[in-house]
Amino acid sequence: MSSASFLDGLALAATLTGDRGRAAEAGLAPELARALEARVQEIRGADTQGRQRALGAIAVGLRPGIDARATLPARGAAILASEVPRATGAAWMARAPLPRPGFRASAGLRATMRRLAGAPIDEAADRARGAVLAQEQDERSATFVRIARATGRDVEAALGAMERGAREGGEDRGARAGRELAALWERGCRG
Repeated sequence: MSSASFLDGLALAATLTGDRGRAAEAGLAPELARALEARVQEIRGADTQGRQRALGAIAVGLRPGIDARATLPARGAAILASEVPRATGAAWMARAPLPRPGFRASAGLRATMRRLAGAPIDEAADRARGAVLAQEQDERSATFVRIARATGRDVEAALGAMERGAREGGEDRGARAGRELAALWERGCRG
């Protein structure tokens, strides 16, 4: 996730909650707070259709990637057929039974199927990586540890996922957070 997508995510949240980014700005470095304010104003300044297009594009970018090799039930794969390459989607549709007349997959069902179809995560490797990072004494590692503790999840697993994302990328939540933190760190944002 680039810094632009990080700001887009905050702008989307600010728009949906109606706070115009003020709550998020309080916890950001001044440079990022100004960038967030500018992004929120850009979205708010657009006409209704422009705002809907901008927010829709941000929301689509937040969806987890789909692994075309994922093992899904036939009906579940068919629900996601329009979100993968044409040949893969056609194969998924061909093996699925016809849905009942009038069936429409809810947004929640589609989101659940997307998560199930995401690339597999090696949690043991994340924990091992996180255990090493937790022992480091530098400022960057301390920041990662503080954020991992704030997630309320297994600290070593969260740390490992963030470190994996910072170094290798990845589409799960921890990896995206790590990628963004690394980008912010490189830009000189500390804390």
